[in-house]
Amino acid sequence: MVFPAGRVSFFQSEKQRVTDGQWNRLTAQLALKTQAPLLPVFISGQNSSTFYNLGRVYYRFRLLMLIRELLKIQKRSINLGAGNLLTPKLLNKFEKTDDINDIARLLCYLNDERFVTPWQDDAQSMQLKAIMQDVDKTNMTSELASLPSEQHLLDFKSYSVYYGYQDQIPNCVAEITRLREITFRTLNEGSGEPCDTDKFDATYMHLFIFDHKNEEIIGAYRIGQTDLLQKNSDVSALYLSQMFNFEPSFINQQQPCLEMGRSFIVQKHQGSYHGLLLLFKGIGAFMAQNPRYRTLYGTVSLSKLYDPRSVAIIDHAMVNNKQGVSANTPFNNKIHPEFEDFINDHTLNIDHVSTLVMGIEEDKKDIPILLKQYHKLGAQFHCMGIDSNFNHTPGLLLSVHLPSAPEKLLKLYLGDKKDGYINHL
Repeated sequence: MVFPAGRVSFFQSEKQRVTDGQWNRLTAQLALKTQAPLLPVFISGQNSSTFYNLGRVYYRFRLLMLIRELLKIQKRSINLGAGNLLTPKLLNKFEKTDDINDIARLLCYLNDERFVTPWQDDAQSMQLKAIMQDVDKTNMTSELASLPSEQHLLDFKSYSVYYGYQDQIPNCVAEITRLREITFRTLNEGSGEPCDTDKFDATYMHLFIFDHKNEEIIGAYRIGQTDLLQKNSDVSALYLSQMFNFEPSFINQQQPCLEMGRSFIVQKHQGSYHGLLLLFKGIGAFMAQNPRYRTLYGTVSLSKLYDPRSVAIIDHAMVNNKQGVSANTPFNNKIHPEFEDFINDHTLNIDHVSTLVMGIEEDKKDIPILLKQYHKLGAQFHCMGIDSNFNHTPGLLLSVHLPSAPEKLLKLYLGDKKDGYINHL
């Protein structure tokens, strides 16, 4: 165990708290040189107020008091709080030793139990109803065959991407709601009902992947076309109006947008890249057909399987445009003041956030892949809120102006329709 500050913590007037002095880079340099992992550990306890007050008068008084402070805490317990190992693979993401040093320091402080607040117990999971019977496959394939050709967006191997509305494909939508509930329950986000449905399923468009080989749906998005749903600027027809207060200046009241939500990939396809890729290609194909839609917005659900500290880090680190919107039920979770110091000293990037989350999560999971995907598209992140209609799950509101996305991704999702979409007036 190494104490990189090289001295006892002391009161720092510019920070108005007791904390470590500047860390020596030796530990980070050793880890890099030997390709050894680091384990950040927070050691509890503090000295007396007299010790800190005398240190504020003259720093050498702390040395005079140190033996007395040590004798006072004989036979007392000291709690150690540790997260995950910072592996060489994680550390090698950072070019500068100072970055590794600061990440390790922050993760030590994030293990301070005074700033660890668990999620409230969720009694809902004890009252889950049986999942509804799966929908007859013949009825679904019959509905797909009757859809207009333009609603069959693309094909890949045995998979096809379609979009439709509940009055066109009631059986397919019923199966989507069944699969949503199954998938969301694995993330502690389910409704607890036989299927995940509400009034918005009847008015929103459903974009989904159908596997013809097994005659089954493997993933879907629920999409609201704001120009069709809103009348006289009334946002109540939008699902996310239950979660956020949209001011007249927000994009969904300024131009036609697509409100994205209720996305899922069934569990057996979650380890495969093609599911998410097909959904995004389907969205691209729909927007190419309907080029009046330049912006999509929605939330990325941050499952309560994530530690609240991880959600707080994502909130503080990624929200970059708060104008025009606020959460009806804000996510309020205290975070260690060392994090504020960290973001003041660094221009945070996705690697910082990813490393911090993986350093906290017991199962070492990364940030949601959907969040990374939107980040690659150049998303603006607006607000974190709690969805009281979705098992009180925190969700991060974001928007993407698709014509401004990176060229490589536009080619991937729009194909040969890219130039026509971008140049649409």
